[in-house]
Amino acid sequence: MAFRGYRSPVLLVLVLLAAELLPGRAAAFGFDEVAERARHLSEKPFRDAKGRMPDWLLKISYDQWRDIRFRPERALWRDHGAPFQVQFFHPGLYYDRTVRVNVIDADGVHPVEFSPSQFDYGKNEFASRVPQTLGYAGFRVHAPIKTRDYYDEVIVFVGASYLRAVGKDEAFGLSARGLAIDTAESWGEEFPYFREFWLVSPTARADRLTIYAMLDSASLTGAYRFAVRPGEESTVEVECRLFLRKDVRKLGIAPLTSIRRLPSRGARLRRVAAQLRERRVALAPARQSPEAERQPLPHGEPARLRVAAAGP
Repeated sequence: MAFRGYRSPVLLVLVLLAAELLPGRAAAFGFDEVAERARHLSEKPFRDAKGRMPDWLLKISYDQWRDIRFRPERALWRDHGAPFQVQFFHPGLYYDRTVRVNVIDADGVHPVEFSPSQFDYGKNEFASRVPQTLGYAGFRVHAPIKTRDYYDEVIVFVGASYLRAVGKDEAFGLSARGLAIDTAESWGEEFPYFREFWLVSPTARADRLTIYAMLDSASLTGAYRFAVRPGEESTVEVECRLFLRKDVRKLGIAPLTSIRRLPSRGARLRRVAAQLRERRVALAPARQSPEAERQPLPHGEPARLRVAAAGP
């Protein structure tokens, strides 16, 4: 490279030093670096991160885990005036692995350190037993997608390789996964998991957040790049590179999944009653209404009253 206009060797040295210290040069870490780490990891035997969690923490109830809440005032980037904030999930119960989380900024790559003081343990009495270096189960990104003053939940990464995002006026529905391996095979499905994340520190006017992740499993490793753009319809652009440890018979790219939770019997009855009131349907015995009939259900279930709407 030829430099013109600099006649002083000392001045040239100063210019070169300044160039090395420009913001962003120290943070030369991106998708290629994550991919290289994943490739290197694929050359080593798989070591599951399970078994590093205190056993008692895996035996707490769902209500106890739900009572552990991240303190919003401790959110990542909260005091930086950034358009994104990050809150973290506490491990325990179903979440038997922890993930490493890092931040990439102009000064380089820095780990986000876990501390029990970041969480409100509610009515739980075991806060003093939580190891100081336990780690996080996952995280969620917040952004002001509805109002300028409130940061709503936009995307969640927690558990295996699960993630889910939501738009401005939407509710959470389907979850996505980073990868699916041997789904519905007789020998059982393999669930890869994200073991480490890198969050790129956003600028004050950024309209998207870049997240890198490294996937691990017995069969392969992977490097992921997520570009999250929240809004009326939140979008997530995903790029990945996979490195096989062994042959995979069935590989699912960008799988979607959902668990339908059936309401309780009381909730179903209340919902039916509300629907009937809205449609102005009068319940009547089957012998008095031609629009109502009793039908036997299979497998010895009790008869169910089927009611047709009266009127338009």
